[in-house]
Amino acid sequence: MEAYARADESRRSVPVDGGKWPAQAKIDGNNIRWSSPDVPSPVVVRFAFVSFPQVNLVNEQELPAVPFRTDNDSP
Repeated sequence: MEAYARADESRRSVPVDGGKWPAQAKIDGNNIRWSSPDVPSPVVVRFAFVSFPQVNLVNEQELPAVPFRTDNDSP
């Protein structure tokens, strides 16, 4: 999935330059489990949060997931 992690539980892992770290996702029932080698326990994740995302998360009807984020921080 095209996603990236921005912060761990401390919310201090956001790069100073506003950068991002690639994140991997695993679907676990009705949940998505995120991981990133650069963020030990990601809690702030953004999915398809780019201008032209390559969305590869779809539902049973093959409809793509809309871009989403797990935080309310400034973009």
